[in-house]
Amino acid sequence: MLTLLDRYLLKQFVFAYLATFISVLVMYMVIDVFAKFDEFTSPDPTKVALKEQRANEASTTGMKMKRGKPVVEESRSEQLATFCRNVFSYYIHRIPVFFQRINGIILLLAGAFTLGWMDRQNEVMPFLAAGVPMRRLLMPIGGVVIVFLMLEVLDTELVIPLCADQLLRQAEDPMGKRPLLVPGTFDERHIHIEARVAYPHRQMIQHAKVTLPSEIFGSTIHINSLEMFYQPGSGPADHGWIMNGCTPEILPGQHPAIHQMQPGQFFLHTELSYKRITRRPNWFLYHSTNTILDILENEQGMSQRAMIIGHVHQRILMPLYDLLLLLLGLPLMASRSEWNIFVRVSWCLLIFTLIQSLGMATAMMVKSEMIDPALAAWLPLLVMGPLVPPVVVSMRT
Repeated sequence: MLTLLDRYLLKQFVFAYLATFISVLVMYMVIDVFAKFDEFTSPDPTKVALKEQRANEASTTGMKMKRGKPVVEESRSEQLATFCRNVFSYYIHRIPVFFQRINGIILLLAGAFTLGWMDRQNEVMPFLAAGVPMRRLLMPIGGVVIVFLMLEVLDTELVIPLCADQLLRQAEDPMGKRPLLVPGTFDERHIHIEARVAYPHRQMIQHAKVTLPSEIFGSTIHINSLEMFYQPGSGPADHGWIMNGCTPEILPGQHPAIHQMQPGQFFLHTELSYKRITRRPNWFLYHSTNTILDILENEQGMSQRAMIIGHVHQRILMPLYDLLLLLLGLPLMASRSEWNIFVRVSWCLLIFTLIQSLGMATAMMVKSEMIDPALAAWLPLLVMGPLVPPVVVSMRT
């Protein structure tokens, strides 16, 4: 049963949390919109292509030409509509990620502002004089903190994966209609595929280069293809790519991994799907933990394996990171020190910066394979955890 004091503290804490979260979110969006203004105002490539086609048909009637191409421009209303659509589509899917990344520090700031406001209004001292310990005042805040940490876990595992495709798109392509760059990728037989550009709506890549290892034909063979189309099959052996405009046109032998359909055209049997070939380097940030673990199990030769394993460990420990931040920050706000609220908030921000710096440093060490991913995830907790007991002791009672 919540007492009047509990309801008062919860009301103050939730109000401080929402006010801080909305303020930081609006500030981030305003700064980011101005930084990406040119990308957001870029027109829809499909509409541009359609307008250019119509303009080419009308050019014979005397339309103005510029360097051999018709002048195609968007009206002000179309530009405004494009800008609003792109901004809405881009940021509506990034709010869950924003909540995931700043939930810990917002919880700390909300607790700091709640305790600081009560102290400023001289509401803490009467409770302490009446025999109510500071730990009792922090109990309702601890309960709502646990709720927010659970929401963070649900957001990471359920909400963000639903927005994964949109989150991997660039600001100039919020609708996912523009061509994509294709990083090089190996399959299970060490066949390497790279390309210059990919087209999502056609499941096609252009100007591709396929490298067949020496295990297939006895020597390494490079095949340049003007275009490759992904063809999903009914079974694992039927998946593959149709390669058109290939050089060389004829291979020196035969192998189950690739067969010649006609000179200059091959069919490459591989487990590399279009989605896997065009996968962004940071794809694992926006998928559920179960999905990441399944991919790690099925794709033994994938790149960034150590970094992905380290990210999984960090994701599992993320609630503990936020709890550590609160255990170090809130007692500091409720300490016996004579510092004013601004100095105490500055110390809380310093602690947050230190924890984040340790996390980034360990992530870089994992990327360089200097440390085990599991140890890297636990290292910030092992370094900062021993500071909790002396900080908690410093609280007023």
